[in-house]
Amino acid sequence: MAADAEAETILNEPIAIPAMSAPEVAPSPVASPTPLPPVPATPFTSPMPAAAQAPVPSFATSAATSPAHGEDAARIAERVAREVAERLVREAMAALSAAAEKVSRSAALEVAQRAAQDALASLRAEVATSHERAELAAIAAATRAARESVQPAVDAAEAARKSAAMAADDKLREALADVHTTAERIARPNVVFG
Repeated sequence: MAADAEAETILNEPIAIPAMSAPEVAPSPVASPTPLPPVPATPFTSPMPAAAQAPVPSFATSAATSPAHGEDAARIAERVAREVAERLVREAMAALSAAAEKVSRSAALEVAQRAAQDALASLRAEVATSHERAELAAIAAATRAARESVQPAVDAAEAARKSAAMAADDKLREALADVHTTAERIARPNVVFG
């Protein structure tokens, strides 16, 4: 009787089922026990009067009830063992599922971080290359603009220099012509008087 009470206590314990869904577990190949017939709440009354009942020897009673009681105990023990095993399997599956989820999250996070770092490094390299290209293009454009803006001034200066040189040559020729004319004028009276 104590074994039945203990088995009922174990069977009535609440089983904590995790919120995560565990994969379906195939039912065990053990055949399910047949339910026990209900026990009447009133004591058994014999149709014979109590005085007419002969006392039954104790060895006969225990031998007759022992196999039935042993079978009941075996069925209860089998049912309890199956439920405990199912509970252990569910808990193990839940723990395994939680561990797998944690590992997959960790791996996914690591992969995402590595991808983000690679993308950031690639972006930095591209930005540096773009800055370098932009600087070279700016230098080339500035050089072209400087040449284009300075070239007319160089051409104008060259034209002014040529013009000034021509003017100086003209003045030098005029001065030389004047000197020649003046020298001839001065030399003529000397030649005439001479």
